[in-house]
Amino acid sequence: MVEKVDCPVCGSNQATEIWSHVSGIADGVCLNCGHAYLTRQKTEKEIIASYKNFRQAYPEAYLADTKNDLFEQARWRYEFLAQNIPTAEAINSVLEVGCAYGHFLSLFSPKVIRAGIEPSMDQAAFAKKHFNLSEIINSPYELIDKKPKEWPGHGFDLFCSYHVIEHVKNPSRLLAFARRMLKPNGYICLAAPNLFALSPDIIEYFFLFKNWHLNIFSPSSLSRLLAQFGFETLHWEVEPPTTMLRNSFIVLARKQTISPVQFVSSINIQDSVQALADFHNILDRCIHSIRQAFDEWHHQGLTIYIYGAGIHTTALLELSDIERKYIKFIIDDDPKKWGLEINDIQVINLDNALSRKPDVILVSSLASEEIILQKLGQCLRTGIKLVGVYRDLAPHLK
Repeated sequence: MVEKVDCPVCGSNQATEIWSHVSGIADGVCLNCGHAYLTRQKTEKEIIASYKNFRQAYPEAYLADTKNDLFEQARWRYEFLAQNIPTAEAINSVLEVGCAYGHFLSLFSPKVIRAGIEPSMDQAAFAKKHFNLSEIINSPYELIDKKPKEWPGHGFDLFCSYHVIEHVKNPSRLLAFARRMLKPNGYICLAAPNLFALSPDIIEYFFLFKNWHLNIFSPSSLSRLLAQFGFETLHWEVEPPTTMLRNSFIVLARKQTISPVQFVSSINIQDSVQALADFHNILDRCIHSIRQAFDEWHHQGLTIYIYGAGIHTTALLELSDIERKYIKFIIDDDPKKWGLEINDIQVINLDNALSRKPDVILVSSLASEEIILQKLGQCLRTGIKLVGVYRDLAPHLK
């Protein structure tokens, strides 16, 4: 079921739709404030249910590696706060909603109250076990109606939530929760994809398609929403890109006594419309290029294998509507995935695949395409056509 939604920032029901899908979902831009969001989206119950099978299959050794992207990003965010919060105002308590595996919270001293809320059971368990973060609640934040006794009675010094607010159907509810959890003059730090630097890749497109990204904030639209809940924006920056998050910004704001806080918008609505239109135009060209390549390979009688049994391949298959008969097998290095199926296509290991003599191997990965292409280039026999989605079929997405 799809329902029409008013702007979650200003409440206006006047929006221009930029893109729509046969399922009925659509995204567009509010003509009153310039915020981009899914103007027609699934019900909250359906969206929550769609997360049931969502997994980010990171090996435990990777999660524990202090040099991984998750740690690097966490350290950058920690330094961002250290540079923008006066040293005289010590942070003695921090609450992170959507704390995932606990990398960010682990950077704070054990003397600090480090509380986290994480709906994923696996991620919350890792944070508790590996980083000894005992104050992790495995629950959606919406179900927490009163503070646990271990939390500071006067409120937290710092509330953080990174790449959560774009996922929630009602971002106002998250900011209202933050205001209740913070002490007077406490700080809030948020990160989200940036409308004006949106990465036109298959994962970002898939998150819109699945109704997992419901809002596409700009620094201006997020600051406006913060102001409505009594937060004054102090500073924002573009986050350094990682292999998975290439288009984010981070904002630091402070809780004020008076709510709402006065805010003067600097956004040009037409700029928002153009940014969202450009994003979809580029992605449409990408999907067309992928379909065209598969049609040509099939017409030539080539056997096609896809390398990568992760979310990128799921997204690729669903968005492009590639016919099942076009693809022989999916290849992956993870033994836990061998024998499983994605869209009725069996996952096998590389040696098994090479013994079957494929004609084409398409590397399907956003984060690791270049690494996989280099590895395969060293071991493949002559005659196998090795193709990267972003290197060969859609180089304009890089």
